[in-house]
Amino acid sequence: MEAVIVTLIIAGVVVLVIAAIVIAKAMERRRTEALAAVAEEMGYRFQPEVDKETLTPLSGFRLFSQGHGRRARNLMVGETTSIEMWCLDYRYTVGSGKNSSTFRQTVVAFFPRGVRLPPFALAPENFFHRIGQAFGARDIDFDEYPVFSKSYLLRGEDEDMVRHVFDDEVIRFFEENLNFNVECREEGLIFHQGHRLIKPPNLTEHILLAQRIFGLFLARSRR
Repeated sequence: MEAVIVTLIIAGVVVLVIAAIVIAKAMERRRTEALAAVAEEMGYRFQPEVDKETLTPLSGFRLFSQGHGRRARNLMVGETTSIEMWCLDYRYTVGSGKNSSTFRQTVVAFFPRGVRLPPFALAPENFFHRIGQAFGARDIDFDEYPVFSKSYLLRGEDEDMVRHVFDDEVIRFFEENLNFNVECREEGLIFHQGHRLIKPPNLTEHILLAQRIFGLFLARSRR
């Protein structure tokens, strides 16, 4: 009898695992179909599967060097004569086994042609950042903007340049819009809202927000 019970339990677990995989695949398929429709509406090229070689332009950004099991899907590409914009679903895993965690986020990236952007990294400040600062980790703060300085961790090798870019207008924008992540390198800029996948109905608004953020820094790179 005990053997039968164990067998039934194992069979039940297997059924649940298979059901979870089927549901996840179905949800992933529906998301891809919905995002393809958004891309078509916005006039962007759409690529449901993304190989590692395609992601090479993003390899210098810290987000795309973290963890393992890195995978991108649902790539949208918009292009003008001076800027190429990407929007994609990206995931990576940290740890292993029972101690692993997988993070998923919608990332918008911009690659301007003929313009070098000021390198910096901006992220919502958390408890672990504050511990790091206590041991000497750098954070660029602005005494006249305590809300911004308390809410965000801002880093950059050239502090004078970063301070020049983060003028009153930029800082006020981020004080009014918390929990944004922006990483900027000379060749481009990426934006995401932490470990969050944006729902297809909200994606157009999300891309417009990313374009506004990119525009703020692009304008200051040309001063």
